[in-house]
Amino acid sequence: MDSEIWWDEVRQAFAAAHDRTWGPDDQAAVMGANSAAWARTMRDRLRLDLDTAAIEDAIVGGVVDRYRREGPPIIDGAVAAVRRIAAAHPVAVASSAHRAVIDAALDAIGLADRFAVVVSSDEVAHGKPAPDVY
Repeated sequence: MDSEIWWDEVRQAFAAAHDRTWGPDDQAAVMGANSAAWARTMRDRLRLDLDTAAIEDAIVGGVVDRYRREGPPIIDGAVAAVRRIAAAHPVAVASSAHRAVIDAALDAIGLADRFAVVVSSDEVAHGKPAPDVY
């Protein structure tokens, strides 16, 4: 799936709801970060007096809602490829996304049962680009 545009759109809407702007440089600053890190970055860049947990909840909730309302933004051929590979080899997910988003995504595409291991960078000591999530 390619959900980066959804993350960006949800962050833009969140910023607008707080009379702020979220642009390409802001989005680049959070790419690959785990939830705690991007929530801090958003708070600082948007100059918000909000708890980072509230920011995280709002953004994660918005992205999960998109999966539920719109279905997944699937890359052509990706689901079939995962099914084919998983039939012959163990497969795993290593993602910077929040666990709730990973679960919503895998449920939406019907692949939740195909992965032997699913790890969010929120569940390890250091997010990307550190190798911990892998």
